[in-house]
Amino acid sequence: MNFGKFGLIAFSASMLLLTGCTRSLSVNYVGGFDGNSTIQAASKQKVAILPFVDDRSWVDKADGQSRSFVGKQGVWKFGLTFGNQEFVPVTNLIQSLFVEEFTAAGYDALATTQATQDSAYALSGRIMTFEFENEAGLLTVTSRRSVTLALTLASKDGSKLVDNLLVSENDRENEGLGVMHSTNADKLLNRAFKKVVNEVLTKLRPQLAARNTIDIRVTLNGVPVKGSWNTASPISQLAANQR
Repeated sequence: MNFGKFGLIAFSASMLLLTGCTRSLSVNYVGGFDGNSTIQAASKQKVAILPFVDDRSWVDKADGQSRSFVGKQGVWKFGLTFGNQEFVPVTNLIQSLFVEEFTAAGYDALATTQATQDSAYALSGRIMTFEFENEAGLLTVTSRRSVTLALTLASKDGSKLVDNLLVSENDRENEGLGVMHSTNADKLLNRAFKKVVNEVLTKLRPQLAARNTIDIRVTLNGVPVKGSWNTASPISQLAANQR
């Protein structure tokens, strides 16, 4: 027996167990919510979508590729291929899809690293979960897709209209033993995540509505002074919304 070759195979197998295998699953996202008036913008407000902080427990700050993982099974870890980019970081994916859906809902949305002077609002957040998992049974597999985001919406002056708003969706169903990981990846995006986006747009719609103002013209020592008064408080709308 060639012990040198056997030793190399054993070493390779042990390294595989330690480091694992990776695969990037190709996915497409179907945007838009046809006929859903509860998410349509009341006015075309400019919204800056900032990068989300990836706070998922399995993300290794020293391993950039781990920011792309959305599933694992045994030694395998799965990322996503989106827009011809393999292992796209989840934070980049979410930012891009939020821009797409906010734009489809009627907002003037843009992806940026920080709020811009001409943006009426800035949306940021944290990614708590964004993953799929298979729970093997005797004859079936329970597939679970989970998305949880914590959102912060700030106005142009930096004041927080919504802070740490948790939006979550857990999608579970029994599948056959041969369920494909690509199927889970597709349903993670087009079912679980899409429901989260729908809820986000619905809950934030009152805060993203145009603020009604009235002009106040005052003269001091013969010099005209112009001001405005906000007649629709987003904070009070939020309080009413959460009762």
